[in-house]
Amino acid sequence: MPAEPWYDWERQRTDSDLSADMQWALDQLPDAYRWAVLLADVEEFTYQEIAVTMACPVGTVMSRISRGRRMLGRLLNERRRADRPVIRIVARER
Repeated sequence: MPAEPWYDWERQRTDSDLSADMQWALDQLPDAYRWAVLLADVEEFTYQEIAVTMACPVGTVMSRISRGRRMLGRLLNERRRADRPVIRIVARER
């Protein structure tokens, strides 16, 4: 895998730019997927710009963005389910 992209997204944003849950989920992603998703969805880079930044083919960028978004969705759904209180309905005997 090539070195990390030259773009330093940490300097370009603050934690308040993303929700705490989204920041947590992004932190769980493997680096290549996190970079691709951040550059596409937060920084609004084109596929070509991301490919140049990450030194990989455009097809790889598209794949990483797609897979990264799916991973984010799963992580966020799991986190939301874990945060919900469990409601148990118990029938009372009369």
